[in-house]
Amino acid sequence: MGGALSVPADLLLRILWRPGEAWAVVLAAAPDWRHSLFGIAGPLALLPAITWPLGHALDPIGPGEVTLRALVASFAATFGFCVAVVVLAAAALYALAPVFEARRHWDRAMAVAAYSSVPVFLAAPLLFSATLTILVVAALFHACVLCAVGVQRLLGCRSEDAAMYVAAAGFVAGLAGLLLGGLSSAAGIL
Repeated sequence: MGGALSVPADLLLRILWRPGEAWAVVLAAAPDWRHSLFGIAGPLALLPAITWPLGHALDPIGPGEVTLRALVASFAATFGFCVAVVVLAAAALYALAPVFEARRHWDRAMAVAAYSSVPVFLAAPLLFSATLTILVVAALFHACVLCAVGVQRLLGCRSEDAAMYVAAAGFVAGLAGLLLGGLSSAAGIL
């Protein structure tokens, strides 16, 4: 039975620097999807949810005067988007598992998506500066590498298929995100 994983702070650092060791800890703990989403991705999503709106508001060529209401709306939208991206990535990993002869396991797919997102979330304070935002792309590449190791360790994907699995899942999650964003915009939510 999973789900009772407490997240020591060093596990988040180990996922960055020693992913093989960290994925072994995650696999042994067998977290359920709620822990991965609300215990890892949710709290970390607060970083971009805070830094993106503040960085945008303080940008010297930005929108000018920014209201508290606009900041709160931007915070909520950024937080929701970050959590949705993790869910979409997990859903893509889950849906594509049979194509890559990996195990189809929702809890593990969510763990891979949540823990793989750690470098991007930790790089979020760079969003405070428009100049440094480009460095978040480096964190995204690191997240892809972590995801490739994660799908091998947690979902049993063959090493030769891991990169293509991650690329396909990223493509599917990206399309789903565009569709969700378009529908939300059409409905007046965003």
